[in-house]
Amino acid sequence: MAVHRTQKRHSPRTDLRNAWIVKSTATVYRCYFYWLDRNFGPFFLEFCFCFPYNAKLCLNAHEYSEFFMPAK
Repeated sequence: MAVHRTQKRHSPRTDLRNAWIVKSTATVYRCYFYWLDRNFGPFFLEFCFCFPYNAKLCLNAHEYSEFFMPAK
């Protein structure tokens, strides 16, 4: 997965070290939370612990959507 990291770079003109943000690949740690709801059915929430800290919610609402959808 693409992540943002800091990298130390050396400036030959000023002889100083600076921190730069660069794009890199890394193994990302994720945390999953699973629930079972009476109306929606099973669903889970996924958190990523690296910047930009994205999250994903996956619902399995087939029975709930069938209740509100008209029969064909």
